[in-house]
Amino acid sequence: MTTQEVTVIKLAADGSTVLNQTTVDWQWMMENLPVVGDGETIYYNQGPIFEDAWNEVHPGETYDPWNPTEDVNLVYKDHGEFMGTNVSDLIDLVGGAEPTDRVKFTSSDGLTKTWPADYIINPNPRQGPFCLAWYHGKDTGYVNQSFSDGMRLYFLAETTNTDGMHVWGNYDMHESWAEDYWYYYSGIYPSASGVSVKYVKTVTIYSNETADAPVAGFTVDPLGGEAPLTVQFTDTSTNAPTTWEWNFGDGAISDEQHPAHTYQDEGTYTVSLTVSNEWGSDTCTGESPITVDAAGPHEPRMYVVDGGGGADFTTIQAAVDAARAGDTVVVRDGTYRENVAIEKGIKVRSENGPEKTVIRVARTGSKDDHVISVTADGVVVSGFTLRDAETGGAGLAVLNATGGTFSDLICTNNSHGISLHASPGNEILNSACNNCYRGVDLYEGSGDTLVTGCNLSYNADYGIWAENSNGNRFTWNTLLGAEGGGAINLRTSCDNLVAYNVLDCFNPQGAHCLVVEWSAVNNTIYMNDFLSSVLLATVDAGPNTWNSTEPVSYVYGNRTYSGYVGNYWENVSGRGYTGEDADGDGIGDTIYSLRVHSPEFSPAYDHHPLMERFENYVGEGDVIPLSKGWNFISVPRMLAPGSDTASIFSGVDMGGHSIFRYDPATGWDALSAGDPIEPLEAYWVYAEISSSVPLAFDTDPVSVPPERTLGTGWNAVGFTDPVPTSARNTFLSVEDDWSCAIGFDAAAQRYEVSIINGADGDHRDERNLEPMNGYWLFMRSAGHLCAISG
Repeated sequence: MTTQEVTVIKLAADGSTVLNQTTVDWQWMMENLPVVGDGETIYYNQGPIFEDAWNEVHPGETYDPWNPTEDVNLVYKDHGEFMGTNVSDLIDLVGGAEPTDRVKFTSSDGLTKTWPADYIINPNPRQGPFCLAWYHGKDTGYVNQSFSDGMRLYFLAETTNTDGMHVWGNYDMHESWAEDYWYYYSGIYPSASGVSVKYVKTVTIYSNETADAPVAGFTVDPLGGEAPLTVQFTDTSTNAPTTWEWNFGDGAISDEQHPAHTYQDEGTYTVSLTVSNEWGSDTCTGESPITVDAAGPHEPRMYVVDGGGGADFTTIQAAVDAARAGDTVVVRDGTYRENVAIEKGIKVRSENGPEKTVIRVARTGSKDDHVISVTADGVVVSGFTLRDAETGGAGLAVLNATGGTFSDLICTNNSHGISLHASPGNEILNSACNNCYRGVDLYEGSGDTLVTGCNLSYNADYGIWAENSNGNRFTWNTLLGAEGGGAINLRTSCDNLVAYNVLDCFNPQGAHCLVVEWSAVNNTIYMNDFLSSVLLATVDAGPNTWNSTEPVSYVYGNRTYSGYVGNYWENVSGRGYTGEDADGDGIGDTIYSLRVHSPEFSPAYDHHPLMERFENYVGEGDVIPLSKGWNFISVPRMLAPGSDTASIFSGVDMGGHSIFRYDPATGWDALSAGDPIEPLEAYWVYAEISSSVPLAFDTDPVSVPPERTLGTGWNAVGFTDPVPTSARNTFLSVEDDWSCAIGFDAAAQRYEVSIINGADGDHRDERNLEPMNGYWLFMRSAGHLCAISG
């Protein structure tokens, strides 16, 4: 007799006319309606109090079958870690109820019980919600397992007895309900457990409403795609229509309640539905048209989402469903409550950044309920705050997908900020994951992933957790204040690069800045700040390298050096590095010995420890800052092989724009990903959202400094110094040939005041040029421009 679905019926005042009805199964309820009960808290239903049981607990006291203290005959009767659906939410599916209505529960064996709707929609806390339970507890499970009495009506009391037990007791029934609804076992003993109903099959609302004409409504899935496109239409009309007339916009019609229709031809179709019953009729059209594209390649399209209306769609998911691979979804300011599933290679970005565009999770029934889930390759998501996936879900979950770029996200109050499962080759850029259990998770082969420019602080466990994920690059991140675990954990993860990060875990309980464990080998860790006063690094695997594997170029004390570099180990409580630096190059003269947790592993050393925090060893030329809009940029030195092409901008959302370079002889050129990025050249780069691009410089000292031939007229030139330098000194190699230089203020999106050769005042040539900027340079005659740094 176990039931797994329930039919909810709302009747008119005549007691027979069906105003609305629906049938839902327990899984639909679990996924689409709020869940009452947490599967852990035990709820008790008190049975009848017999004299013998009373005397065992209250010897010498006057027998009271109502037992106001709720401490007799509890464990004997039905109890469990219930989860289910509030009957009030089921009633809302068919239009709700008024307090004066009556609600009848019918079981599959014919038993019925009826209560005032007021008890359901305005429950006394002593009673708690009417819970239609589909989960009984860990020992019994769900209704499709061993919960053979389900679905069953229980009362989840919000109050507790003196022992802290949630009891729906006899005296609760006495105080919550009118006497007509009390239940007596054998007609003598009050029993709260006796009002429970097993095998609930039907919930019927006897309302005082008169029958009305129906109000038309329907949903559509999907809203777009390639022809031929099959669309499912679901009627959501109220007031019990008896006939349906669909017009699909292409000449086809249907009289089914929930038809499916296939569109054969490309086009945009508006759908209408007319519903009727004996009291009247109503017609409505779809909120958004159905867009059918021709099969095969198509021109990328942009869809706009505005929750307040006035755009293509009011929900993000509707726009995502309508988009095709290569399309862009732009989301306007607002707070959206959705679980967004992206299953195609599209871009989804906010219009004005994460502070103004918030997505809060709508469904939190399981660990798979993420704010955004990505299951397709090549997806771009940028510019959102993603929050409140607290039941095991993530702000952003990437599942079996590669080639994605996820930037400018704020993930907060989630179980996991950004979580990758079996998803290699992705990029996580300029994002924040705070107040989560973990910040960024990489699992099950999510290797070759770049995590850079992120703030992954103040999470409960770790800022970055990499498990069975190799070849990742964790650079330029800030990881502070983990409550329990630490900043980074490399577990069974090899060949990772950890560089240019600030790691600070000050939990006195023993958080770690960095843990390498479980056969995590061949990782390279350098140019990081280890600032913890508790545990700087815990080594449970090896070998790993705790300094650069080849010389790097660095700036220290206003001098440029090339050499091996390690990490900064702050000396707090005697745990850090205490050596000296006799030659003043910023590198300690003695090695730093790391704590090895187990004697089975070889000693671990930083052979080139830093004397100061790594920020004192890098110039501003290590990162290109990009403002929203157009940026006129350059690189100050030769880039490292493999990191010296336009692909370094792959993580930037350019809004469909190309990267441009100008040559006076050939004019404007649009760059492809494989085109080189070179010193003395200037490039125009567009960014939808402010971001930054890390640079890796060539460390080979055997090379000739760059130079470039400039033509007569305007040239777009790059600046080749990591520190600001005057225009006069920058252009010494073309001293007699240049007349005017103009920079671009990316933050203001306008040109700066020009610099004129030999001028004074605002146009003086002693004004500085800035690192990472490009400049227009007017040449009176051709000349050779030379770099002013190597």
